[in-house]
Amino acid sequence: MATEPHGPGGVALRAWLDGAGTNIPEFAERIGVDRVHLMRMISGERVKRVNRALAALIELSTDGAVPRTIWYPSDDIDATSDEGDA
Repeated sequence: MATEPHGPGGVALRAWLDGAGTNIPEFAERIGVDRVHLMRMISGERVKRVNRALAALIELSTDGAVPRTIWYPSDDIDATSDEGDA
């Protein structure tokens, strides 16, 4: 069963995974995160924010299809702190 996406980042990443024919465990391994953490990022379950380094890695790994800025509200894009990020 596919992880139901939540929020713009989750929706974009789920769409990219489906379009690329890549599953969550494969992509999680590719970017070096736990598959459960990636599933929670997509579903919005217990992950309030994605840290900026991981958002940048996802952007790079998806050739820009899931931009790092999608994980942050427009008023938070210029913030420099990763404090409290997942």
